[in-house]
Amino acid sequence: IVVALAIVGAALYTLFGGSPPTSSASQGTSASTSAAAQSTTSASASVGQTKSNGTTDLQTAISAGVSFYDDLSGASNLSSAWNLLTPAAQQVYGSEDAFASYWKQNMVTKWKTLGGAHGGSTTANADGSVDILVGSVTSGGTSRSVNLRMITGDSGTPLIDSNTKLNGNA
Repeated sequence: IVVALAIVGAALYTLFGGSPPTSSASQGTSASTSAAAQSTTSASASVGQTKSNGTTDLQTAISAGVSFYDDLSGASNLSSAWNLLTPAAQQVYGSEDAFASYWKQNMVTKWKTLGGAHGGSTTANADGSVDILVGSVTSGGTSRSVNLRMITGDSGTPLIDSNTKLNGNA
C-alpha cells in the first residue's frame, strides 16, 4: 500500500508541474554522450517527431546514411553510428551499450543503394526533414529495405530520427 501511494503521489506531482523523482540508478551519465543527445530542441520528441533545425539537404542526409551503415557493417564503429541518431532514435535502444549489443547480434553484412525515398525528388518534407531509402540491408542472411527520416540537428549535421532496428522499420 505504501508503494502504491508513493507511485500515485509521484504521478500527481509530475502531472501538476513537478519533476519526477530520480533514483540513484538513473543519475549516472555516460562519458560518451553524443552531440545529438546533448540537443535541447530534440531531447523530448518521440522517434519520427524530432524537429529539424532547418531544411535538411538530401545529399548530405544520404552521406550520413552511408556513414551509419558503414559504421554498422561488421560492427566496426558502433559509437560513430550511435552518434548519428537523434535522442529519440537512441531511446529505441535505451542506451549506447544496448545499441552496440543489438548490432553485434544483428550484424550488418552488407547494404546498398541509398537514395531519396520519394524517387528523384530532392524536396524536403514540410517540417524540413527528408526521407531516404536504403534499398537493401543484409543481416543474418535476410535482406530488407529500410526507410530513414533524416533531420538537421542543432549542430547543423544530419541525424537519423527513425527506429533503426531491423524489425522496427518495415
